[in-house]
Amino acid sequence: MRVDREVPDFDRPSLMFRLEDVLKYRLLGERYYGRAVERLDLRGDEMVLDLGCGGGASSRCILRRLGDEGRLICLDTSGNLLGRARRRLAGARNVEFVGEDIRDAGLAEGSVDAVLVFHVIHDIPSRDRGPVALAIGRVMAPGGRLVVVEPTRASHGMSPEEVRHLLSEAGLTEEMSDSSGHHYVGLYRK
Repeated sequence: MRVDREVPDFDRPSLMFRLEDVLKYRLLGERYYGRAVERLDLRGDEMVLDLGCGGGASSRCILRRLGDEGRLICLDTSGNLLGRARRRLAGARNVEFVGEDIRDAGLAEGSVDAVLVFHVIHDIPSRDRGPVALAIGRVMAPGGRLVVVEPTRASHGMSPEEVRHLLSEAGLTEEMSDSSGHHYVGLYRK
């Protein structure tokens, strides 16, 4: 697993981060993640990757839209957060938990139908963003969908142009975007 101290240490989160995680999971999950998950337009039988799943709040929203035929891969480099997701989603039979960088996760090329990337790319060191985007594009099936949500504040986030460039270089085409407020939301297709 690759670790870089230039990014937040999610294995030793602050008290505020832990409280935010609990609130998102218990109270705000559907409100916070629901619109992004809806944009994936899931039928229910897809293989879905929740890249940077954190404590599992976004994963729970995805699971609500997957049927018994669908599969969810919860991927996070933080053992702490992945452990929370594993405990919170313990009853789900169609979930796999992967504690690796996507570049090292061993996901088969073209195996994923839909990907959610919610507040992840801006926390990846700049030098690794391109290779991570390429890995996302590699695991996506032809016609696969990706929804990305990134903060755009100068103090915490990245520009929509940088997100577009990274995902374009990975072979993905932007179909829809909204950069109003302090977030960029994009729907991409392979």
